[in-house]
Amino acid sequence: RKFCSVTKDIWAMARDGLSISWENQIPLLHPPIPLLLRTIRKVKEDHVRTAVIIAPKWPGQYWYTELLEITDEDETMVSPSRRNVHVQGLIQPSERLFRFLLEDYGLKQAVAQRIVEAWHGQWRRHVSALTILAKYLEQNNQQWKELRALEQPSAFMSNFLSDQMEKGASDNQLKSCRGALGVLLSFIGYKEEEVHSKLVAQLMKPVLMRTRYRDREIEQWDLNILLEQIVKEEVELLQSNLSSEEIMTISLTLCMIFTVARLAELFRATLINETEKEITLETVILKKPTRIIELKLKKALDQRICPVRWWKACHNNRDKDLNPTTGYLWNTSKLNRINSPDCLSKKIRSLMQKAGIARGFTVTSVRSATITKLTNMGANATAVDRFTHHSDVASTVRQYYDKNNKDKVRALIAEVKEESAGESESEIEAEEELGFANHTPGTMGLSPKEEFSPIATFFEINNSQHIFIKPNSNTSESFQHRVSNKQRGSSPSLEEVMHDLKGHAISSE
Repeated sequence: RKFCSVTKDIWAMARDGLSISWENQIPLLHPPIPLLLRTIRKVKEDHVRTAVIIAPKWPGQYWYTELLEITDEDETMVSPSRRNVHVQGLIQPSERLFRFLLEDYGLKQAVAQRIVEAWHGQWRRHVSALTILAKYLEQNNQQWKELRALEQPSAFMSNFLSDQMEKGASDNQLKSCRGALGVLLSFIGYKEEEVHSKLVAQLMKPVLMRTRYRDREIEQWDLNILLEQIVKEEVELLQSNLSSEEIMTISLTLCMIFTVARLAELFRATLINETEKEITLETVILKKPTRIIELKLKKALDQRICPVRWWKACHNNRDKDLNPTTGYLWNTSKLNRINSPDCLSKKIRSLMQKAGIARGFTVTSVRSATITKLTNMGANATAVDRFTHHSDVASTVRQYYDKNNKDKVRALIAEVKEESAGESESEIEAEEELGFANHTPGTMGLSPKEEFSPIATFFEINNSQHIFIKPNSNTSESFQHRVSNKQRGSSPSLEEVMHDLKGHAISSE
């Protein structure tokens, strides 16, 4: 037998199999991932009639498209030691269970395949919890088909979850199992009230109590820290010391800052238009309401952090025949592995940590930092909401106020406590002038028979736009006691409003 070996072997034909001719040969090829594209092109160049290529099924990779062009027949092989690896459309037993039940429900195999291909990252992780369900059925000598004829789905789900609790499953694992089983049962025809019953809810109540979200005072990092790091990287760019991947990472980070888009949305983006002053991208927001949006990048006054400038620096170095579309927009070469969202996230976090941002902050915090800066610069929540195309601005603004205002509120409470003794004298003087010297707390000096009369009555005449103020007979002519409210920095009192409107008041008499 003829073979090539990357290590020294006296029986090998060559150490570099790509350097010899494959013409009139039937090669068995199992190249490493980085050499897959070169291997496929070698098959084309040498006009190999028959070849066997062992490769994973990665539809997101550029080489996979070229592999399909030369493939006449494929075979599924799952190594016993790697049953969890996604090979030719099959992953762990959870997906096989899912496919079996869908097909038994009446769906064609092609329909089940389309449903699986439409999975996104969250659901792909979610369905992996069905592996535990498959093991549970095997231990109880139950067939997969029995899930199609459950008389009491809520009882089955409760028994399954109770079994996992006895085995010491974590709270997050229990929540994942409940969600995965609930989705599976709803897919194969069970009603909503059968899947999400009060019985299961009561069983899971302690788990949900332990895993509830903790509403804490989150201190958001300053966006200027990251921008200052990009300014430093701009010096390296001028000296040509940055790699194409580093330039791409900075360009992607600036896109997140100036569009306030999620990383997954930028990963799905497609280039629509590119000019000297503007870049237009199109992407899909999968969170409800699902919609297609346009993201625009425009030139900034500071060229060091200009997103258009960094975009051009990134895309001038990428392969010209690499389509700027979904999955390929943030890649620089066809020879390299396609960057996944997780890979891009690691690159951005590396840039954040280089800037001195704590490791605990995720890439999502870039959006929060941008919204916080907009709020700090005076933009209202409505304007920020429209600009960001998202509805979570309110929670970010709440975090901003948590950080910036709660300390002021605490100081204000302490200030009131310290000044309470000094304020009592000024309050007593004001009460004496207003005729409330002998009041008790809560009564405002009114006897049981007296009726409360407001200080002034506001009314309109003939629906006009002017407001007329009629002072009451037992009210002083002017109000000069505004000192205490001014000292506390509180909002204007009714006395202040009356004093300010004194020049516009018209007596009815």
